[in-house]
Amino acid sequence: MSYLKVENLKTYFHTRNGVVKAVDDISFSLNKGEVLGIVGESGSGKSVTVHSLMGLVPQPPGKIEDGKAIFDGKDLLNAGKSMLRALRGKRIAMIFQDPMTSLNPYLRISEQLIEPLTIHEPEIVYPDAISRAIEMLEKVGIDDAQKRIHSYPHEFSGGMRQRVMIAMALITKPEVLIADEPTTALDVTTQAEILRLISDLKEVYKNTIIF
Repeated sequence: MSYLKVENLKTYFHTRNGVVKAVDDISFSLNKGEVLGIVGESGSGKSVTVHSLMGLVPQPPGKIEDGKAIFDGKDLLNAGKSMLRALRGKRIAMIFQDPMTSLNPYLRISEQLIEPLTIHEPEIVYPDAISRAIEMLEKVGIDDAQKRIHSYPHEFSGGMRQRVMIAMALITKPEVLIADEPTTALDVTTQAEILRLISDLKEVYKNTIIF
């Protein structure tokens, strides 16, 4: 039995100029620990596909017209808000395309890194949460993590910000990691480093990954 199975997913956008069929009847399945790459040119619906699974498609104008996405016996496409909140960031996590727009520029990295812990592990105390966050920064290759954790996003390079996003996604040890074109805004050398990092961390956390 597949760990995550998507069947006949259709996500359309209803605009003034008509209906845009961003995702039109896509199906795939993954077993636990597998890696799936969704390939296509810009605008082909890759991001809309994974956003549909996470309940992040703005409705309206977007609408999931049909399909199923079964994860652990639950249909993500028909899950209520409370179920999605319980899953997102805990069992299923996401690395977004552009860390500069995904990270809050007004909050220190420490506050943003521990947020998933405070939501999904409410019993955790602040010193333990900070220790976990520092450990994750070290695992994603950020030097002097104990000091840098108190920095703001603009004080990091693009590659370092993406490493922070990876740390944030993995801090709750999710079972499924969705990487939505995580190297789009990076130079070629940094792209290779980020992909190698995700691959190395998969061996540690045994995630199922969608690229």
